[in-house]
Amino acid sequence: MAKVGFFTAVSFGDQPKSCTQSMFETVDSYFYLGGKKAYVIPGHAQQGIEGAVLAKDSPAFVITALKVISYLTVALPVVMLIAKAILRSIHSFHIVDVKQKLEEGIDISQDTIEKIQVLMPKIRDRQNQDDQEIVRYTSKSVFSLRSVPNLIFKSVGDADGRVENMVKAKEVCLAHQLGLLIIPHAKKFHVDGRTLIAEECFDVQQHESAQERLYSELSGLNETTRQLATFIAKTGFSDVEWRNMPIIDDAPVFQGSRRVALVDLEEMDSPEIGIFGGGLGRRGLIRCLSSEEQIDIALAEAGRHGIVNQYVTPAQVKARRIDEVQNYEQLQRFYVRNGILENARKPIQVDDLSTLGLNLDEQGDLRIPEVRSNASDGEASEYRHQPITLRDAVIDVIAQINDAINKTSENASIKGKRYILLNTHHSRRLQDYHRLGLPEDKVFVTEEEENQIWLRRIINALVAKGHLFKLDKVNGHGYFIQA
Repeated sequence: MAKVGFFTAVSFGDQPKSCTQSMFETVDSYFYLGGKKAYVIPGHAQQGIEGAVLAKDSPAFVITALKVISYLTVALPVVMLIAKAILRSIHSFHIVDVKQKLEEGIDISQDTIEKIQVLMPKIRDRQNQDDQEIVRYTSKSVFSLRSVPNLIFKSVGDADGRVENMVKAKEVCLAHQLGLLIIPHAKKFHVDGRTLIAEECFDVQQHESAQERLYSELSGLNETTRQLATFIAKTGFSDVEWRNMPIIDDAPVFQGSRRVALVDLEEMDSPEIGIFGGGLGRRGLIRCLSSEEQIDIALAEAGRHGIVNQYVTPAQVKARRIDEVQNYEQLQRFYVRNGILENARKPIQVDDLSTLGLNLDEQGDLRIPEVRSNASDGEASEYRHQPITLRDAVIDVIAQINDAINKTSENASIKGKRYILLNTHHSRRLQDYHRLGLPEDKVFVTEEEENQIWLRRIINALVAKGHLFKLDKVNGHGYFIQA
């Protein structure tokens, strides 16, 4: 049982302290100038010796400077050293092995290792369709076995770095008593020279849109929000998305503060990105919250730790997120009006196409590829033109939207089930609808001319008449639609 060193400062954390604890902490930290502190953890005493976890801290520069100046008096340091020695002779602390706590309960049998060894080629190549033992998760590097339902396995490049981050996360949660943040138990093991991670599996809703709905609709997240902001400030956790912090206590009738699982701690790059979002499209904590009170809590906690956004003010950050929340509420009202809450995959139906306000008789032509019989590579050698009206295109686009709605993930929320992509790369007809309406003799087109594209006109008309909620964005992949 390793003990806390004499010159390692002991802290009782941010929780309310007794007078004795406050005096002990003040005296003990007098010689602390930076580095790791020993944070006392309630309930971890062994043989009368309290447990503590070592975690990094950053003292304020002014306080550190004043301490250094006081050392020059000689008398004060001597008095404090004697007081520290007396208090340490009365109170002892042992170091809790955080890595050992992280690995608790993770038992990987030799039979499981051998099974993974046999299945690994299928797992890597995603050839698990016919194998009833493999359960695919979100990517080819994350999988589960039906014979070990309480674990998920991660076959990732930097397994050592991931586990180090999990140990760091566990240290911070223990040190700062962030009991609502659950770090999954995990352990490294080796298969054919490759390092894998076996990780505790939580019974949570997997799809990100389902988690977005929970964060929007459930109460009991205020203290959870504060703890998340503290955690981000202390660790630099930056990949803050709903999918990476699913709610564990997700029953609507649950009373009290809800726990969340931190299931992907690979990125600990920047507390600023973790709070406000940013690089690589990271959402950030603020944009995962759904009430003004929660946003204020997160901003206040971030400010307390000196985390600010150098580009926008807290008021602007808050206003931007409130706009997103209001948009979500408008979406819910849209669903109520259209009966979508009762049928998440309700098809788009326009009984009278003339109500869309389009010139349905407008003519265009499709380019139909034709392959010569002697073409060796099967590529189209020429195209024939087939006449089409805008009416035909409207009917086809509505059918493709309904088909896309039916193919979304079953685990998604209603919003997720109805968020679709009309991919102009995968459908030749959509490519044509994306071309028709543009001037043929121009390289660069204006925004006004772009709005005359058949596909854009059809979608905009469906939105304007209340058949679709909105056209979310258009990029190189196609048209992203919230139906």
